[in-house]
Amino acid sequence: MKIKDRLVLGVVCGLVANVAKMSLMSLAKKRNWAEITGMEKSAGMLLPAHQAYSPYGKIVGNVADNVVATMLGVGTVYMLTFTGKDKALLKGLAFGEAMWVSFYGVLSTMGATQVGPLSPKTVLCEMVGHAVFGATATLTATTLGDPALFRNIEQQPISAPLQSAQLKKLSK
Repeated sequence: MKIKDRLVLGVVCGLVANVAKMSLMSLAKKRNWAEITGMEKSAGMLLPAHQAYSPYGKIVGNVADNVVATMLGVGTVYMLTFTGKDKALLKGLAFGEAMWVSFYGVLSTMGATQVGPLSPKTVLCEMVGHAVFGATATLTATTLGDPALFRNIEQQPISAPLQSAQLKKLSK
């Protein structure tokens, strides 16, 4: 049975993808490739840095990271709705990296989290983690989602010439 609701599918995709990302980041932290995980960084969005590493801080971080993951999962499903599910893996990798730059790059430097600054190897591990997140989310969506959710929307290529009726509308 396939999931027919985009919101439900997005939540499922986000949570499944976050398990993959969190597992990878936990391994990276255990091997000293990364200083923190997304859970700790997410806790820093809501708590002072010194509390992000406490037992309750870890719970807050886990919840916050999963909430963000569900929102990204919904975004992933809608991205596939508008672009189609062809080349889903590539789209997922690109979407994951775009989210990495947006959330971990731009928003972190604007003060969205109290945790940081981080070493380059931690940042690279986060980059890989978000690529895994994006790829897992799109593969989960295309596997569990009803095919009707991903029908390609007819679009005219940007380079296509305008029809005369469209030109008349533009000239008025």
